[in-house]
Amino acid sequence: MNTAKKDLLELVNRISETEAKEILDFALFLEIKRNTKDFKDLEIASQTSCDFWDNDIDDEVWNNA
Repeated sequence: MNTAKKDLLELVNRISETEAKEILDFALFLEIKRNTKDFKDLEIASQTSCDFWDNDIDDEVWNNA
């Protein structure tokens, strides 16, 4: 286990339940923030790839299919 996680676990074992709930709340916030960033990155990547197909040549091919 890396040092930061080990130190965090040791700290959590020494603090009050109320403080542990605050740390849990913050950790969940960080997780949501990371997941949101990952989703936004995927959304941006998909928009970029859609732009590639948005051109007159491909539109004509699809219109004649």
